[in-house]
Amino acid sequence: MSRRYLPGLFLLAAAGWLASAGPGADQKVAGPARPPEGWATAAPRDEIRPEFAYEASGGPGGKGGFLINSQGDARQFDLTTIAALASGAWVEKRGHNRTDGGSPFYHVYETKDGEHVAVGSIEPQFYRLLLTHTGLEGAELPAQMDRPAWPDMQKRFAAIFKQKTRDEWVAIMQQTDICFAPVLKMSEAIRHEHNRHRDSFPLIDGIAQPAPAPRFLGTPTAVQRPPAKVGEDTDEILRDWGFSGAEIAALHKSGAVKSAG
Repeated sequence: MSRRYLPGLFLLAAAGWLASAGPGADQKVAGPARPPEGWATAAPRDEIRPEFAYEASGGPGGKGGFLINSQGDARQFDLTTIAALASGAWVEKRGHNRTDGGSPFYHVYETKDGEHVAVGSIEPQFYRLLLTHTGLEGAELPAQMDRPAWPDMQKRFAAIFKQKTRDEWVAIMQQTDICFAPVLKMSEAIRHEHNRHRDSFPLIDGIAQPAPAPRFLGTPTAVQRPPAKVGEDTDEILRDWGFSGAEIAALHKSGAVKSAG
């Protein structure tokens, strides 16, 4: 990943989450589907927070270490929208704000092949790149933050993105700072280069599972076991809840519970 800036929408798209959100199959992919504002990382793979490492190491006398916190893994959201609301930059009407699907530069668009792409070009320099790579550079356009003009600009971008397939747009935009990602299905996300590089979905007994997050440098984490079979832990859980052997047997006999195997 050469990208220096990965917005939250990109991470949701690349993780396979965004493709599973929103309206039904006969409607468009929802977008953007995330708590708005302030969710981004300036590092393409890991964001290292020394202040957390200090606490984890026990202070100045500890051994030391770093907490490697990938927001793409953790899907951590904040609510700095409160500040935007106070400043007047946010309005309490869905689909009318920068990052709730209201703006043309932070949105999900359908492509020629019926797939989707996500763009999150909030900053002016990224928006200029978006205009360049969609062929709108030099065109007579409203200002980026001209809110009344957003619906018309969304339609304009929508028509442009419909002219090429998702893979064609990936070839054009993937290695730029537009803040762009293809909207991946979960099965595609497992194979995506970003997730493969991070080993975000390790295979355990042939089944892909999400890796633990956050990750600690010097304290490796790993998926401990394959996914449980339906009913595998029934008896153990009932015992933890205080049921006796006879009571558990009675529950099985009545058909109230079942165990695997």
